[in-house]
Amino acid sequence: MTAPIWFTILVWATAALTMINAGIYLAFSTFVLPGLRTLSAADAVRAMQRINEKAPRNAFMVPFIGSALGSAAVIVAALVLRPEGIWWFIGGAIGALAAFFVTAGVNVPLNNALAAASEATAPEAWPRFDRPWAASNHLRGLVSVVGTVALSIGAA
Repeated sequence: MTAPIWFTILVWATAALTMINAGIYLAFSTFVLPGLRTLSAADAVRAMQRINEKAPRNAFMVPFIGSALGSAAVIVAALVLRPEGIWWFIGGAIGALAAFFVTAGVNVPLNNALAAASEATAPEAWPRFDRPWAASNHLRGLVSVVGTVALSIGAA
C-alpha cells in the first residue's frame, strides 16, 4: 500500500529531528567531552553541571521530545496503515526511541548524580560520571544515526 502524504511528512519530520539529535550527540562525543577532559575535575564538574542546567530549558528539547513523539506516532501509524516497507519505519522509530530511553535511563540519572557533586567531591564524581556518560552518549548517537537512516530509507 502507498502511504498517505501525512504519513510521509511525519516520517521525514521524525527523521530530521532524529538527525539533529545525532548531530548533538556527535558534537558532545567529539569535542565537548574531550574539551571537558582537559579541565580539572572540579572545573569539568562545574561546567557539566551548568550544561545540564541549560539543556532541558532550551531548543534541544524540541528535537529530543519531537523525535520521541514522532517515533511513537510513526510506529502506531505504520501498524495501522501497513505501508510498503513497514519494517524500515518501525525499525527507524525504535532507533529514535532507543536514544530517548538511553537518555532517560542512563544520562539523566548520571546528570542528577553529578548535580550533587561539590568542588570537594569532584575528583571522585567526575570519573564516575565521565566514561559511563560518554559511552551512553556514543550509543544514543549511534542509534539516532541508525534510526535516521532507516526512517529515510522507508520514506524514500
